[in-house]
Amino acid sequence: MNKIHLVSFGILLVCSQISSAADIQFNGFGTMAIGQVFDNEHDYYHYDDNFSIKQDSVFGLQTTVNLEGDLRFIGQLVGRGMQSFEPKIEWAYIDYSISPKLDVYLGRFRIPLFLHSDSLDVGYGYHWIRPPQEVYAIPITNLDGISAIYNGSFGNWASRLQLTYGNTSGEANFSLTPNSVDDFDIESTFSGTGGVSWTLFNGGVKARLAYLRVDELTMDIGEINSQVGDLVNQSFALGLNRLGSAIDVEKDSVDFYGAALTYDSEHWFIGAEYTDIDIENSALPFMTNGYITGGWRLSPKILLHSTFSKGKHRPNKEAERYSPSESFDAAIHLISDINTRDYSSVMTGIRYDFHAQAALKFEYLHFDEKRVQNSAEVRNRVNLLRMAVDVVF
Repeated sequence: MNKIHLVSFGILLVCSQISSAADIQFNGFGTMAIGQVFDNEHDYYHYDDNFSIKQDSVFGLQTTVNLEGDLRFIGQLVGRGMQSFEPKIEWAYIDYSISPKLDVYLGRFRIPLFLHSDSLDVGYGYHWIRPPQEVYAIPITNLDGISAIYNGSFGNWASRLQLTYGNTSGEANFSLTPNSVDDFDIESTFSGTGGVSWTLFNGGVKARLAYLRVDELTMDIGEINSQVGDLVNQSFALGLNRLGSAIDVEKDSVDFYGAALTYDSEHWFIGAEYTDIDIENSALPFMTNGYITGGWRLSPKILLHSTFSKGKHRPNKEAERYSPSESFDAAIHLISDINTRDYSSVMTGIRYDFHAQAALKFEYLHFDEKRVQNSAEVRNRVNLLRMAVDVVF
């Protein structure tokens, strides 16, 4: 029995021992998805030309322990198909209600970056099988730290303001684009991570703004591209510290900006979300992504929807300022090629709520990418068909 299974067993054992003194609730969710890429030679987030269930399949169990007074403990175990469904602790935090409007979290919790951050793994909570990965595929989703949430009002709008601060480290997934060849799990450290999100509600309208700042991001850039890693090592070895620092990812700052706006009526909905990620002084690109989505309810149980997503990566030009000779220019130009990409996708699907706690979904997705390789433009196209069953309990 490995360590994570021991921890999982321990959590359940503790909950059983305190059940007489506290109100304990168990909730769960799951997605069983299957998909296949066809009519092309490229992958899309690990989907290839073979049917597979592991890419988007996920199962989770959440425990809420309501202690006396205004104190709660919330824990969540999640097993993902891409990780052989091995359970891992996603959330583990104390929630203390200082007042009816103010809550404080302490522990590990979801970073409030996106419109669907709180329900990111719960496919039943949104119309897609998974939210657009052009926007939602980021290296980290959880944070170890403290967060304060204030629920109030702003004129005629209900308001939710959340402040967050903490750190996180471990394996982070860097997906430069949806092609699986650009997907890496790299040991990384995000230090001094703080942010704010503000969500406003009024009838069917929801508006949201988010900002996150990482003071120090550290990772081995050589794990993404060995040639870039060699350039970093060579620069420092020759005393070209400014050039090496402009390429290496060592205590670099990151700024994340997000905005979303949605409207949901009885029969239809429309929404959009935009993100921008700036990583200073490194070989990682500036990333701008967004989507617009809409749907029509044919009946209370059947929903048709479509989503258009678009994104682009642009290189950080800082290294070009410190190139000492033409022999370095070619390697620095390689970085520019890697980080110059434009991509978009169109996703169309249907959701059928065949059960009060389950939904069946079908989706077709077309992905189109333009990138630079050896100073020439290369175009990749992917067609993906997938289906899923989402459940909650």
